Amino acid sequence: SGKNKYEMAFVDVQLVQSVAAKIYGLEPFDTREDVILLYEIQMDGELAEVSTNSLYYVCPLYYSSPYLVPKAERLLEDIACEFQKISGTQAKLAVTSLLRTKEDVISLQKVNANATTNSCHCYGTTFDISYAMFIPDLLHPKSNAELRDALSEALYNLRADGRCYVKFEGKQHCYHITVR
Repeated sequence: SGKNKYEMAFVDVQLVQSVAAKIYGLEPFDTREDVILLYEIQMDGELAEVSTNSLYYVCPLYYSSPYLVPKAERLLEDIACEFQKISGTQAKLAVTSLLRTKEDVISLQKVNANATTNSCHCYGTTFDISYAMFIPDLLHPKSNAELRDALSEALYNLRADGRCYVKFEGKQHCYHITVR
């Protein structure tokens, strides 16, 4: 299906997003063990754990870990709240990628030619939300197209407020979002 009216605006390229990632994020981690260690010993709340809740579903993560910097986690919550408000449903977003380590990037590059070594995901500031998959609200059903439009509108609003950068990723069927 073609792009909706908002998706034409979601052209925040890697270079733009990586500047924000470096400003608001953490130094990239080498391994997932390093991520877990920081999360367990953190004193300053550098990392927030991201888990399935009433707003979104965290898909099985093969190339990332369920963590973000707190500012990015708040953005994810706000996107999901705005999405539910606009859609008029309790449908959940599907989060497909979160914090990647250098090790994750190397593994991902073996299966995804678009995976970049200098990934914004490595800073804990960036996440992907599917625009093709939603967890439906069975009491207030909406089509995938309606839910996709609601997600696009929510992202458009938060991007216009200067809260994030957004890139439409056609091949991955997701929006690539970095906090600002």
